[in-house]
Amino acid sequence: VKKLPSDDGLKEVELSKLPKGMSLYIDMDNIEVGEDYVTRTWFVARSKSGAYNATYEGLRCSDKTYKIYAYYNPKRGTPLRKIEFPKWKTPRSHGYRAELMEDAVCSDTRPADVYEIADNLQKQASTYDAPY
Repeated sequence: VKKLPSDDGLKEVELSKLPKGMSLYIDMDNIEVGEDYVTRTWFVARSKSGAYNATYEGLRCSDKTYKIYAYYNPKRGTPLRKIEFPKWKTPRSHGYRAELMEDAVCSDTRPADVYEIADNLQKQASTYDAPY
């Protein structure tokens, strides 16, 4: 984990598979595609009632898996909680991570570069149809 998420770098991601009342943001200032072909960044989930939770995640396109490296919530006594031994997991097929990888982060089995991801998110926002 290099830097904590910054509100200035957060871009809302419009996904149809998010739970109702939730908004998801991606920290475009801290996004990177590593030499290991894993896309890493902060994701911030906010609810209409004011809940805030952030996860620092890696998304691996070659096998469509993800790993959570850390959790962050500025309102907690210990705001940053790093995961000592993070494990690769398969996202639920109808979940927002699978949708995010499919529509924005991955280009088939390789990661899109940072500019492609930003462009994909912009296209997604312009064609987004709210589920409610």
